[in-house]
Amino acid sequence: FLAECVDDLRRGWRAHHSELFVRTGLPEVEIPKLAAALGGAEVFATTQYAPHEEMVNRAIDETLLRGRGRPASENEVGGLRSVWNSTLYHIDDLPTPPEAMR
Repeated sequence: FLAECVDDLRRGWRAHHSELFVRTGLPEVEIPKLAAALGGAEVFATTQYAPHEEMVNRAIDETLLRGRGRPASENEVGGLRSVWNSTLYHIDDLPTPPEAMR
């Protein structure tokens, strides 16, 4: 059943002239490898706020930057671009700033 769902999803993406890539393993290892194999300039991901997810995203970003021959710096926009979507409230409408919720 799961394989059929993935195949259906892949067909749907291809109908829109895109592709679905499925990998198994740690995202901080597999995503930079896939980006390098595809020659990707940037990787986009949904913004995550849980500590473990933030740690994984930082590891992906640092690996992508190292792959370009540059060290990651705290102020630099790296190879991983975080995009907000799909929460009950827009981040700008929260009553408390996200930084204060940590």
